[in-house]
Amino acid sequence: MQQITANVYVETAWVSGSSVLASSNSSFIVTSAGIVMIDAPMEPVNALKWRDIIDQKGELLYLVNTEFHSDHTMGNHFFPVPVIAHEKTKKWFESVCGPPQDARQKVLDRYPDSGPLIEDYQLRSPSITFDENLTLHLGDHAIELIHLPGHTPGQTCVHVPNERVVFTGDNFTNALQPSLSECLPLEWLASIDRLLDLDVDAFVPGHGEVGDKKAVREFAAFLGHCVETVGEAIEKGMEKAEAVETIEFEGVLIARHPGRAWQRKNVARLYDMLSAPA
Repeated sequence: MQQITANVYVETAWVSGSSVLASSNSSFIVTSAGIVMIDAPMEPVNALKWRDIIDQKGELLYLVNTEFHSDHTMGNHFFPVPVIAHEKTKKWFESVCGPPQDARQKVLDRYPDSGPLIEDYQLRSPSITFDENLTLHLGDHAIELIHLPGHTPGQTCVHVPNERVVFTGDNFTNALQPSLSECLPLEWLASIDRLLDLDVDAFVPGHGEVGDKKAVREFAAFLGHCVETVGEAIEKGMEKAEAVETIEFEGVLIARHPGRAWQRKNVARLYDMLSAPA
């Protein structure tokens, strides 16, 4: 765990199963009124460790999910406080989770040794949602939740002005290629521009080490390359099937989801979004 400001703590190196890449970063902000947490550790044992750390710092008041993907939300169960997310994140969360018994089985399948920790496991959907912006006023802190669609349609960043920190979720993954398979590519590029306009020093990514504006610009260049490559293929009349089989980005930036199957999904999504009628 890193303390990156007087009141902000971040874990960027959860080991989940055999991979340090599998789980998203987890963070929390300590205010005089209580604690706000951003994204929950995915593996049950890590979630319990994180809960113990938070308990030593104060009372947890809220948990913010920056997106609906399981590496950000699977651990919600272990933090019995209101969960806040964008309205679209709540809708997607509930549409992909399935029945409660299926959710528990998915945790067991992924972490077979976690049985004693999840006897009463339930997926916890957001109970507080917003559309464009929501601000939590806690003591001297104003914690701003901003809808910045990109990696997912309901993607949320958490801006803490007086700490000069922003939590980007997977709209920024430092030196790593995230999944593009549910993205809104043009909106994503615009959202990165908005992130870069913020007057902050630290960008806490969804995955990877805490970065600065240089790191975010490098990530934006990668994403721009992906969009430009697929866009040029469409302009040349390349059919989707050929684009999916011939274009890949794994050699440009290390992929969190390696392999041709996932690369095909990434290219297919970009092709569909960039070729859709305006």
